[in-house]
Amino acid sequence: MATGQLGLNCATIIGNTGLISCPYDPKNFNGILLLPKGTALTPAQVSAFQTTVNAGIINDNASARWFPIGIFEDIEDKGTDAVETETGYGVAKLVRLGKYRYRFMYSNGAMDLHAELSKFNGRQDAFDLWFTDPVNNGFLGTASGQSNVKGFSLDTLYAPNIKVNTGAAASQYMFEVGLEDEKQFNQNWRFIKLPDTLPVHDTFTGLKPTRLEIVSELVASTKVVVVRVWSGNTNLYDTYSVQLATTNLWDAINNATGVQNATASVVAAPATKAFTVTLTSTVTAAEEYTIQLGTVTQLTAAAILKQANAETNTTAV
Repeated sequence: MATGQLGLNCATIIGNTGLISCPYDPKNFNGILLLPKGTALTPAQVSAFQTTVNAGIINDNASARWFPIGIFEDIEDKGTDAVETETGYGVAKLVRLGKYRYRFMYSNGAMDLHAELSKFNGRQDAFDLWFTDPVNNGFLGTASGQSNVKGFSLDTLYAPNIKVNTGAAASQYMFEVGLEDEKQFNQNWRFIKLPDTLPVHDTFTGLKPTRLEIVSELVASTKVVVVRVWSGNTNLYDTYSVQLATTNLWDAINNATGVQNATASVVAAPATKAFTVTLTSTVTAAEEYTIQLGTVTQLTAAAILKQANAETNTTAV
């Protein structure tokens, strides 16, 4: 009759140590790709990787959107060492392996990009992460089940405070990430290799932040509001004056009722580099409205490429 503990698997796990002809050796990561936590890619999605990623980047649902970040110019390894303990007889015991943590530095994008990256602070539980490897031209992630792949789970995600220009050194902009489970990296890594005709560092870029500026508040008697559209310090009128003067790109939401007020017309205003937006339904003075531009799908269809949707508030006068 069997005795002792039952159901334990004490088989020795071994690794095969023969050298293969073409091993994967990670190079300098110069970017990352953040995906909603738990997003697993099937073999079919990996086969059509460019289509898969681009669809994620322009997803109309911001909570389901994918975010490429880079190009990074330097890296500081902030990982921790393994923890060991020593018995009274001097025998070393491994307690646990260390953690992977990296601080990336960048300059392109400066304060504008820093402001956007700061929105990810403390949101490590909302995202998984793929590393961008430009030398091997692909993305490094981890296994998800038998055949799917996913990004690494995170325990750290934030943009540290800026180190401003000292006169001797330029301003430093940083983004820090830490991996939750070192086994995902050490044992279960997966690499998606892309053709050299699709360089990872510039094929996949995130949406540019878009900002609306109210030039003239919503006038209740005419149902008109005048709006400028900015991306950083760039007035998008200069590039997209014709495309932005499209009625289906604009609408307004009554903040009190949640009812949408559709757009009757949009007219480009060259003198102010703005757009005169006229709503369809009656507007009452003192009502607050949210003026909306886009979805991303609508902006893309109008050939306004790689711009995020935007909104701002106005009070009818």
